[in-house]
Amino acid sequence: MLFIVPFVVLLALVFYYSNLRNGCENQVSHREYFIAQVKQAAESTRTLKLSDITRFPWQQVKGFKNFKPQHKTTSCPFGWGWSSADRKTIIDAGLLSVLIFFNQGEISNHIEFRGDQVLIEEFETALTPETAVFKTQPMESGAIESGGTVFQLQVIR
Repeated sequence: MLFIVPFVVLLALVFYYSNLRNGCENQVSHREYFIAQVKQAAESTRTLKLSDITRFPWQQVKGFKNFKPQHKTTSCPFGWGWSSADRKTIIDAGLLSVLIFFNQGEISNHIEFRGDQVLIEEFETALTPETAVFKTQPMESGAIESGGTVFQLQVIR
């Protein structure tokens, strides 16, 4: 009986960290893929249709820059994503941008990114997969903490 308690605790920790790792890796994967697609669009067609690059279903999207989460955010330990300290620095600097995706009226996914990597025109009015089309362009000016070129996204109306 004495051996069961540590075993149950170990299983709970493995389950918790496995779920946390999967969530963090998905966030990082979505962010990296999004930034790569924005860069590619800016260097070629100069337009980006969001539904062409998202790998999950959605019906509406809203975009926010200088996003301030209303609750404490989850830390991604062990280098799985932004640490709590990194997120706090990004948020405090006004650099957190987010695309929030909705499916059947519920938040279904989101992509967080730094505003000094991709500068987005804020759009609180939801866009659909058909209307979420952006003009993309590289911007040459400005000191960028994260290095590289800043890419600008503007909704094509």
